[in-house]
Amino acid sequence: MAPDAKLYALRAAIIRMIQFEDCNMIVIFTDHIAAAKRAVDPSVHSGQGHSLAVCAELSKWFSGGSERSIEFVQVPSKIGWHIHLAAHDYVRDTPAVSGRRLETSLDSVRQAVVKSCVDSWISEFQHTSYRGKHFLQMGDMRDRPLKPSVLKGGTWLSFTATESIAMTARMARCILGQIPRLV
Repeated sequence: MAPDAKLYALRAAIIRMIQFEDCNMIVIFTDHIAAAKRAVDPSVHSGQGHSLAVCAELSKWFSGGSERSIEFVQVPSKIGWHIHLAAHDYVRDTPAVSGRRLETSLDSVRQAVVKSCVDSWISEFQHTSYRGKHFLQMGDMRDRPLKPSVLKGGTWLSFTATESIAMTARMARCILGQIPRLV
């Protein structure tokens, strides 16, 4: 099951259980404890919409009494616990909802924006008017031009990441054809 699907399953289970007025303790058995942790983590991540819904509902539920608690118990699938397997099979055999995939988190929006910026940057970088005529063109092992990147320190900076600041400044000066400005 995909991580978002696991988060949705946890969200549905938790929200269903807190609807019972006499429910003071929730115990969830799962083979994916990381998804359980993520279900109650409101930080930016894939599936954040599910986590925010869970956190909001649990916050209301916990305010109903100090005796209320929720517990996640890890049950590895390889154990073959029949109740867990039956639930897993039921969810797996449920037909998927068709239609457009909805983005459920700020993380997915951030990823889309970064991809759009990088694509634009790569496209613009092909033009001398954007890149500058003194920029050192570097190639990969097959002599193809290196493309700009924001991942792991970028295309050029990752080579000097373990070196000194002076080495990084010298490299930037050679590549850019000018002295880098430190702000």
